[in-house]
Amino acid sequence: MKNPTRYKTYPDMAQMLAFVSMKTFYLQELQQSMAELETNQDDSADEHTIRINLLGMPEVCVGSKKLDMRVYASDNAWKVISFLALKGKPVPGSTLIENIWPKIKDTSDTNPLRSALYQMRSKFQFLCPNIISSNEQGYWFNPEYRVEVDTALVEELWKKISEEKNHSVRLAHLKQAVKLFRGYLCDNKLDEPWMISYYHTYSSLYAQVMTSLLDEIDKDENYTGIHKYASASLSMLDGNPKICFWMTVSTYFISGKSAALEVINANRCSLSSEEFDVLMKEVEAYIKNHGGTL
Repeated sequence: MKNPTRYKTYPDMAQMLAFVSMKTFYLQELQQSMAELETNQDDSADEHTIRINLLGMPEVCVGSKKLDMRVYASDNAWKVISFLALKGKPVPGSTLIENIWPKIKDTSDTNPLRSALYQMRSKFQFLCPNIISSNEQGYWFNPEYRVEVDTALVEELWKKISEEKNHSVRLAHLKQAVKLFRGYLCDNKLDEPWMISYYHTYSSLYAQVMTSLLDEIDKDENYTGIHKYASASLSMLDGNPKICFWMTVSTYFISGKSAALEVINANRCSLSSEEFDVLMKEVEAYIKNHGGTL
């Protein structure tokens, strides 16, 4: 062990070193996982709820513990978790095989799925035992835990927002909904055909939520708040005419005409000529209605 080069022609020595190396690697992985789980402690979190966040970097939280795709970079594991979470109900093994392992012609062959679940058990054991189990209906999350998914929470909030008339309540719901969007669905890390419709659904929903929030904040003429949220949305909505409008308007009332013109020029290349003409008319009309000139 002290001088392995002396034994490089001995296969037993090479095997032993390989074994020790792999054990060390797995131990390091385990320690990293435990360190990750100890961060972002939240003593008020429910220890009997599996919280699955897919809007941004995929992550699973149970109580004060968290495991995300950066720590456990198994695409198949996160595909299984995402598929079940987005479906919101137990799924037959054949359906999971068909979508996650499309190259396998015989969907009754669940070996890849069982292998993925076996590896997941050890990784997720700090969160909850047997995070995914099976019954006569199919595969689902541990039935002893309540399951909460951020995509479902956003949809529920949007329904409430659509029905709510009170300004203060709508504003609170909209801010809560925006906070749930940490990024694109699964942070664009999982490029799967079955995810395309979900991707477009939640990208569109984010645009609706954000633009509704900016419209609601405008009722208070809180241009600092408008600028804060509009700026934060650029990572996902860059080139969106409505966001360009609010960026320009808020900049005008915070920093003046010249700064607003800089924003307009910066957005010119991201808009079509028709969109840009409409933007200019809407900006000029808004500023004029609020006692200014561009």
